[in-house]
Amino acid sequence: PGTHSQPVAHRPAPRPVIRPVNVATASAPKHLKPGRPLPKSVVFGIPIFLALLAVGFVAFQWWSQSVRNARFAQLSQMDSPKGSADDVHLLLDYIEEKQTSDLAGKVLGKLQGADAGNHAIVARLSRLKTSWAKKNLATAAGQRNLKDAFDPLLKMLADTTEPDVRYAIWAALGRIATPSDSGSLVEKMHGLGLEELRAAEAALVTIARNEPDPTRRGLDVLQAYRANSLPDDEQAALLRALCRIGNKEALPDIVKALKSPNTKLRYNAT
Repeated sequence: PGTHSQPVAHRPAPRPVIRPVNVATASAPKHLKPGRPLPKSVVFGIPIFLALLAVGFVAFQWWSQSVRNARFAQLSQMDSPKGSADDVHLLLDYIEEKQTSDLAGKVLGKLQGADAGNHAIVARLSRLKTSWAKKNLATAAGQRNLKDAFDPLLKMLADTTEPDVRYAIWAALGRIATPSDSGSLVEKMHGLGLEELRAAEAALVTIARNEPDPTRRGLDVLQAYRANSLPDDEQAALLRALCRIGNKEALPDIVKALKSPNTKLRYNAT
């Protein structure tokens, strides 16, 4: 009483709420529908974790290089360094660095107790790119008397033009080659300049002196000289080598050269 109310039938009906619907999302399988947003701890934590991981990696690299540098310094200060195959790999890496290449080569050449790493030296010879690495590793291979390095060194000689590297290769070949290898080295003498001929000559003399039988020393060189198939400068280098080797078998050839009209042979037979 005192209030007038409308009949229920005359009250306005509530309007339906219409929300936009993403058809693609609504029709997508459940596992492809977007879920709840990631927590802030995850959103900010992932970049922080990655940054810490990068810092840790850099720190580990720095620590590892510090350990390597310390070991290299330790080996280089020893008069008769002793090491392992791991040290060989370490020195091979330092040989390829220009600043440390000379010292690393010297240490590797006299490193003791590391014969297990010799195969790594031979394998690295064919992969070197720089002149300083070729020179120093060739020298080290010769000092270590690595017979298996003969073929890689021959290939390096064919592929190398730098004189100082070639001289080092000839010296190494003289140390590791056997008397039966002399013939193949004589073939490499063709076309060499006078200075390099001296290096090749020294290699042939070293090889011949490694022959335990005095009567057989330098016979391959003598055979090559008697073949007379090389130009005068190469023939003169072979004659000088025979004079230094000192095999009596070569004496008649040396006496004959003293009377030769070829001035290069006559001069180098004295």
